[in-house]
Amino acid sequence: MTQVSHALLYMVICMIMLSCQGDKKPYDVPAEAVEHLADLQCQARALKRERIALADTIRFREDRLLSGQVSEDEKDFLEQYMIEVEADKDDMYQRTKTMADSIKSLQMELWQTYFPDPDDRTILDSLIHHAFIRQCPLVEDFEKDMFQGKPNVQ
Repeated sequence: MTQVSHALLYMVICMIMLSCQGDKKPYDVPAEAVEHLADLQCQARALKRERIALADTIRFREDRLLSGQVSEDEKDFLEQYMIEVEADKDDMYQRTKTMADSIKSLQMELWQTYFPDPDDRTILDSLIHHAFIRQCPLVEDFEKDMFQGKPNVQ
């Protein structure tokens, strides 16, 4: 065979291989799924702020209780609060776990369906980032930077 026929055969084989690849492209991911994942992540950020606020309150009250500079009434109040807050901590833990499981499940589903190649998953990250910015306008800049791989310095 001549070089021309080899080149022609090579081109035909390449065209066949390219046409046989899957029908789904990464850009075919449903917008509703991306919006839902961004919404879940927005809710997760709000839940994170709740956890931080609860932890700060617990720390403040524990510090106050351990300071020894509280009246008996205040001490009783703080001890009762610490007992009652256990239910809040358990609820917060369950909500956080459920949220994380939901995000992971949807993300894995999208990866398997639309982004089987790990190198293409940055496309999903970008789609989610843009949806997240639209849906969570009150998110601080340092949280937005997390999607862009910038360090989250607090």
